[in-house]
Amino acid sequence: MKFTRIIDLSAPLDPRTVWMREDEADPVEEGSGLWGRERESRAWRETLKVERWLEPPPNQGLLEFLTINVHTGTHVDSEYQQDPKGQMLSEMPLDAFCGEATVLDMSFVGAGNMILESHVKRFEKEVESADAIFMFSDYPRRRDATVLGEESAMWLADSGIKAFGTGGMSIYHDRRTHDLCHRRRLAVYDRLDTDGLRTISGRRVFFVGFPLRISYLAASPCRVIAFEE
Repeated sequence: MKFTRIIDLSAPLDPRTVWMREDEADPVEEGSGLWGRERESRAWRETLKVERWLEPPPNQGLLEFLTINVHTGTHVDSEYQQDPKGQMLSEMPLDAFCGEATVLDMSFVGAGNMILESHVKRFEKEVESADAIFMFSDYPRRRDATVLGEESAMWLADSGIKAFGTGGMSIYHDRRTHDLCHRRRLAVYDRLDTDGLRTISGRRVFFVGFPLRISYLAASPCRVIAFEE
């Protein structure tokens, strides 16, 4: 198989740009994996921290250590994020993270407006035949973002898609919509590169976006690539 273009759909990430926030208390739930820890409150570390050491001879070489919030930059979520008995990333089938995809430009909905079921139904032919749906709009700031409504997300899920993703901060899905996608066990990609999505808007591509294979992860940074024939 030959491809005419390979497009990077992962937002660039610079470890020099970091941010801090106060963490909420850890949930206490009965379930599997790492849920059920003692309740505590702590400040998050930098979103991405890179530490480097130069090991002396005879084993001279660069050692690098990463401390990263799994929701940093382009990442993928699983059902386990909201449900301690839900499916973890490591338990999801591999074909949830690769396959045919279609990119939809939702800019016509307008800044701050809700994406309704009628809006996504405009793309009924594309959605019915797609394994994954990626969306973006022209509003990069969260306060101007287009909002994906629960009914439109339900329609997408009922169409049989296995993955869903949004570009940057241009489309916001609230907690109910996010939970719905997890309950339907969709691979949910956040903060895809909007410029990359724009170059293949309306087209059908083959994508890959695998998470790290680490047990008990609810989310993971990932590199998402699109291949255009």
